[in-house]
Amino acid sequence: MKKHIILRTLLFVSVGFLLLACEKENAEELEVPLVVSPAFSEQLLICHRGLPDFPENTYTAVDAAVKAGFKAVECDISVTADGVFVLHHDVTIDRCSNGTGRIDEMTYEELLSYDFGSWKGEQFEGERLARLSDILDYCKAMGVVLELDLADETRFDRKWIPSLYDLVKEKGMLGQTMFTATQDELERFLSVRRNIIVSISGVYDMAAARRAVALKDKVTLCNFSVPHHKLTSEICDFAHESGIKVKAWTVKTQMEMDKCVRRGADYIITELPMM
Repeated sequence: MKKHIILRTLLFVSVGFLLLACEKENAEELEVPLVVSPAFSEQLLICHRGLPDFPENTYTAVDAAVKAGFKAVECDISVTADGVFVLHHDVTIDRCSNGTGRIDEMTYEELLSYDFGSWKGEQFEGERLARLSDILDYCKAMGVVLELDLADETRFDRKWIPSLYDLVKEKGMLGQTMFTATQDELERFLSVRRNIIVSISGVYDMAAARRAVALKDKVTLCNFSVPHHKLTSEICDFAHESGIKVKAWTVKTQMEMDKCVRRGADYIITELPMM
């Protein structure tokens, strides 16, 4: 009888220590302030999918954008059948490669057999599908902000967000990375406050802005992601009064750029050359 009591006591104590350890681990993550890239405090131009003259979402396009003077690059994220995060916008590889099929039905090794560059020009022949881990290493070395767009629900499943976050954290890039997703996609992951920089997509009007503002207290830094033609001074003023930045996308003309600046955008995704 005494043995059973002792064993139960030891079990309860062990479980208690385990729960305390988990709580301590979560607390420690937040006790250590996230070192945020100073670029987030500036009016930031973000290059859309890498430099436009290069095949989109490739290592070459990202490198060209950085060499052209951009301090930030936006890339779309997909996941292969074997769980490798890669840079790719579409559900299939048909448009941007010499292959066909869904990217999530092929392994990373299988995808490496396809050419992701020659559709843009013969000078890019042999460009391979870019792996996110390699791009994170590059951006860290260059001091560049990386925006990861996972807002397309046809391509990106919210269950992948924790794994993506872990990869970025492992690479020491949380302070240089912006996660762009819908409020619904982010809310489950942000059930507890996290060291993370987020961009909330789907903010098309004031009603959406008022709903999205609640996420501010669960993250290190956040902004509203607004299509440039939906951007208003009212949305910008509300965001700034709430301590939130505003990002406009995707600007392709100087007239659009000037309008976004006048209305108060802090960050602008663009396909224009670096000024």
